Amino acid sequence: MRARRPTTRLAPLPPRPLAMLAALAGGFCAAPASAENFPLSLGVSQQVQHDSNLLRRDTNIESDTISSTGLQIGLDKSYGRQRYTADLVGRINRYSNFDVYNNNSYDLNGGFQTEIGRDIALGLNGNTTEELARFEDAGRSGLTTKNTRNVRQANARLTYGLHGPLSLNFNWSGFKQDYDVNNGYFEDVKSRTLGAGLSWSPRQLLSFGVGVSQTDSDVDSGSVAYDKTRRSVDLSTRWQVTGVSSLFGRVSLGKEERDLPGANSWKNDNWSALVTWNYRPRGRLVFDATLSRTTGSTGSLTETDYGLFGFFTTSQNEATTSTALNLKVGWEATAKIRLEASADYTLYDRSRRVAQASGLFGNSSASASTSSHFTAFGLSASYTPYRWLQLSCGAQRLKRTADLTFGYNSFDADIVYCSGTFYINGMY
Repeated sequence: MRARRPTTRLAPLPPRPLAMLAALAGGFCAAPASAENFPLSLGVSQQVQHDSNLLRRDTNIESDTISSTGLQIGLDKSYGRQRYTADLVGRINRYSNFDVYNNNSYDLNGGFQTEIGRDIALGLNGNTTEELARFEDAGRSGLTTKNTRNVRQANARLTYGLHGPLSLNFNWSGFKQDYDVNNGYFEDVKSRTLGAGLSWSPRQLLSFGVGVSQTDSDVDSGSVAYDKTRRSVDLSTRWQVTGVSSLFGRVSLGKEERDLPGANSWKNDNWSALVTWNYRPRGRLVFDATLSRTTGSTGSLTETDYGLFGFFTTSQNEATTSTALNLKVGWEATAKIRLEASADYTLYDRSRRVAQASGLFGNSSASASTSSHFTAFGLSASYTPYRWLQLSCGAQRLKRTADLTFGYNSFDADIVYCSGTFYINGMY
C-alpha cells in the first residue's frame, strides 16, 4: 500500500528492527481474533532489543538496549460490497545508554474498497508515519543528533473490467517526506504520480500487464533544492506455474529529468527488473525468492562566467547499479508455533565522473568507481499459546562494506530481540 520513495540515492536496507514486532506479531488485521468475529482489534505489546552497534560505525562501536512499549488498534469491517480498514500502531521507544534518541513513534493506515456496478472497483488508501531516522542511512558522519522522519502518503486506484480477460486501471498517488534535519543523506521529498495500465489474462493462470506513469518531485537536500520528473513504462507478467508454484516478473524503463539551480536540465535513462518466485510445497511450508536489478544516475552541468577569463564549465555524472537477492522461508511447525529464516544480499556498483572545461586553463576530468555490498541474515520464532497472547523472539546479523568515495562506512551489527503481545479482543 505504501508508495516507494521517489529518490534512489540511499541504499535500501531491511526494516527497522524496532518495527519488526508488528510484522512478527502479524499486525492488527492478523490478530488472533479475526475480523469475522469482531471488526475491532486491540492489543498491547512490549519488546526488548539489544543492538551491538547502535550507531552503525566501524570505529568507536557502542551497543545499547532498547525498550519499546506499543498499543495496537485495528478495524476491518465489510458492509455489502464495501470494505473499511484502519490500523494504528503507537510505540514509546526508550534507549538505555543513548537516551538522546528516546522517541515516540506511530504508524496510521486507512483504506476503503468498493465495487461499483459489475465491472468497476475503487480503492483509496492513506498512511502517516513518524519515526526516528535510521542510523545506517546517515553516512560516515553518523546520526549525531536526534532526527525524526515524517511520512504522509495517499493513493487511489480505479479499475474497469473485473470479470473479463481485459481490465483498465488508473492510479494516483501522493508522497511527502520530511526530516527534522535534512542533508544529502536525509532529503525532504514531495511527489505526485499519475499512471494508467492495461491487464490481459488469456488464461486463468496467466496474465500480462503494461502501464505508463509520470512522477513529479520536489527535493530539498538541505544544501540544494531541485525539481525532478520521471516517466516510465512498465511491463509485467504473472504465471501460476503449478498449484504450489507461481512466478511474477516486471521490467520498468524510465527517463528522468532534473532541473537544478544554476545548472542546465539533465536527462538520464534508467531501468529496473524484478523476478519473484513463490513456492508452497506443503501447506505449512513457504519459500519466497526475489531477484532484482536497478540502475539510476544523476548529473549536473554548471557554467560560471568569469568575465575576461571566460566561462568555466563543470559537469558531474553519478551512476548507481544495485543487484539484490532476497530469500525467505517460513514454516508453521504447529498451529501455535511458526519459524522463519531470511537472507538478503545487495551489491552496489557506483561511479562518478567530473569534467571541467575552461578557455583559459584548458580541460580536465577525474573519475572514480567503487563496489560495496550489504548482507542481512535473520531468524525468528513466534509462539501463540492462547488466542489472546503471542510471544516472539529473533536475531539479525547485518554487515556492510565501505564505500568511502560516496560517503558510506562499513559496519557489523548483531541484533537480538524478544516481544510479547496481548490481544484484548482475543479473550472473547
